[in-house]
Amino acid sequence: MIEVEQRCFINEITFMKLLDLLHNSYDFIGTEKQITYYLNHEIDTRIQLSETKSRIWQKLGKLHDISRSEIDITLQKEDGAKMLQLFINLGYAVKVAWFRERKSFKSKNIRIELDNTIGYGRILEVEILCEENEIDKAKEDIQNVFEKFKLVVSTKEEFDKAFKIYKDNWLTLTKGLDEKWLND
Repeated sequence: MIEVEQRCFINEITFMKLLDLLHNSYDFIGTEKQITYYLNHEIDTRIQLSETKSRIWQKLGKLHDISRSEIDITLQKEDGAKMLQLFINLGYAVKVAWFRERKSFKSKNIRIELDNTIGYGRILEVEILCEENEIDKAKEDIQNVFEKFKLVVSTKEEFDKAFKIYKDNWLTLTKGLDEKWLND
């Protein structure tokens, strides 16, 4: 499957307005705290721990591209930390970690996420998983969601710049946070 996604940075007021709109117009999937560890490797490889499960996945292609192939393996909750340790034992350091609370909604094949990431900010993400021959249609459907919300997709350059700043400062921005944060 191909993941087609668009995102934009939003402020707290927009976050709260969207939260209200989404609760009234879309199917609420749930709220989940997540810690995502990006491994220091040329292939975008991540390990995620959450309150209920863990996963390891790779996104092929370039960071912040609109569409990318994914390899995604769901793990038992307790296996995420073990997988992280296994990769660290193999010499793969953690490049960056994200601590976020995600609110997820769905409508047909469209998934909408409202993220509040500590030290990074608030983001609206709209995504569709599709076959390669459906990418253009998925992009159009996602753009329609942004137009409906009267929001503009943040550019790849905006995300690249914000990512670099976060990557250079994440240890300070998340100081004192670890896996215990998931249960706070």
